[in-house]
Amino acid sequence: MTSGRRLRSLPTRLLALLVSVVLLAHGLALAQPVDVPPTWGGDFWDRPRLTGSWWGLRDDLGKKGVVIDTDLLLAPQGVSGGKNTAAELWGNA
Repeated sequence: MTSGRRLRSLPTRLLALLVSVVLLAHGLALAQPVDVPPTWGGDFWDRPRLTGSWWGLRDDLGKKGVVIDTDLLLAPQGVSGGKNTAAELWGNA
């Protein structure tokens, strides 16, 4: 291997290492501890999530440490000026 080839492969190796570290850190950041309620079920007004317990499956998974939980936040956005200044819900300004 010539020294020129070695120098060209060094930045490539460093870039691959950097990408690997970033992807690994991202995966670890997503795996955070979650407080699991005693039950996901109950009547409509008392359960912690809209979809409930999924016939007991969500409770069983929660006891094993697997929690599937998603939040959705929609914020209407409007612009000033232009032809269409109405607030749009999906971000299509």
